[in-house]
Amino acid sequence: MNCLSLNCRGLGNPDAVGGLRNLLRREAPALVFLCETKLSSCEMRRVTDSLTGYCSMAVDSVGRSGGLAFLWREDICDRHLSWQFLKRLAEENHSSWLCIGDFNEILYATEMRGGSRAQWQMNNFWEVVDVCGLCDLSYEGYEFTYDNGQGGVDNKQCRLDRAMKMEAWSDQFPYAKLYHLNRECWRGVLGKQFRFEQIWVGEEGCEDTIRRVWEADESDGLETISRCTVELKKWKGMSIGKILRDLEEVFWRQRSRALWLREGDRNTKYFHRKARQRKKKNTIHRVVGRNGAVCEGREAVTVEAEGFFTTLFESSRPEQVEGMFDGVRGRVTTAMNAHFRAAYRAEEVFEALSQMHPLKASGPDEMNALFYQTYWHIVGPSVTRMVLGVLNGENKSAFTPGRLISDNILLAFELFHYMKNSRTSGGHLALKLDMAKAYDRVE
Repeated sequence: MNCLSLNCRGLGNPDAVGGLRNLLRREAPALVFLCETKLSSCEMRRVTDSLTGYCSMAVDSVGRSGGLAFLWREDICDRHLSWQFLKRLAEENHSSWLCIGDFNEILYATEMRGGSRAQWQMNNFWEVVDVCGLCDLSYEGYEFTYDNGQGGVDNKQCRLDRAMKMEAWSDQFPYAKLYHLNRECWRGVLGKQFRFEQIWVGEEGCEDTIRRVWEADESDGLETISRCTVELKKWKGMSIGKILRDLEEVFWRQRSRALWLREGDRNTKYFHRKARQRKKKNTIHRVVGRNGAVCEGREAVTVEAEGFFTTLFESSRPEQVEGMFDGVRGRVTTAMNAHFRAAYRAEEVFEALSQMHPLKASGPDEMNALFYQTYWHIVGPSVTRMVLGVLNGENKSAFTPGRLISDNILLAFELFHYMKNSRTSGGHLALKLDMAKAYDRVE
């Protein structure tokens, strides 16, 4: 097996990429290590895509310095070649070492749930373990590291990822331990969140897919939107791959939420960085519960958040409150009350939708405002009926038109300013109420 290590001194121009391509074609190395690529991982991926027959992984450069990339021939991914490679490493390297990662194989039948593995495949793995003198590094956490994401009888789990150590390595690091992250942290278990993409608008087949779902379904509600989501996922898998690379800038702008900066000026790297920064900032790893205990993991955080807001919005059911308002003079006239209680109209639904930014966060239906604004001529009638059914239903509640809750804060500042500068005798009294719950409940 031949390997190549190369200081590229930058792969940012076509001549350097062409030289690398010719070198790989001439030497045909199985493994390639590149340093000083001076490219981000996204830019390096475009380079490796042009190198036929190689898989790759890359480390971002810092500005225009540094940058690493590791390439391997696609045929090296064959399992038996991987086993041969490990055996050769063990024969040529007599120092202590640790091998960690995805072995894509199990050692025992008990390391798989919901399926079976051929004994000869496990025997091949056992042979490599014996020749290399490796043994398992003890771990803590859930026993399986892979889940196919399906439910019921189709679910399969197994332990494909592990750390194998030599005894000499254990002598150097006697307290080393492997931790399996909580299953909620797995990207495969969480799945990729669906969102309606800006780059889909105007693409062939997108509007036809939406129209087909809406014309085939006569019901109004989230069921239609859910079916539309499923069909768009199917269309996305068949069609969007060929256009994603050309519209990468638009794709990352939507995730960056840097909405003040328009696409078209080749700001892909900036948008990509903003998207990663925003995801890191918005990810909730743990919360402090109502009893002071720290809750970690997606399930525990979800339960704690649900309990907090359920308690916040439910009534404490106070007693003998009727007499509290006997001395309060009414301020809302009959005409004002009639205006507040008037039914919402279809024009108001569309007006509210038009005022929303198209790329803001999507709601529980997994669709952002862009979807409804662009295809309102298709989805408008049924969505309007659904919204009016909620707003004009039995649980209808009205807010003061033209007023924001932040107006109360401005009013409070004005009152304190007046009290501080007032020169009248007799003094003043200010009573602070919990304005955060002003619209939640009045008790």
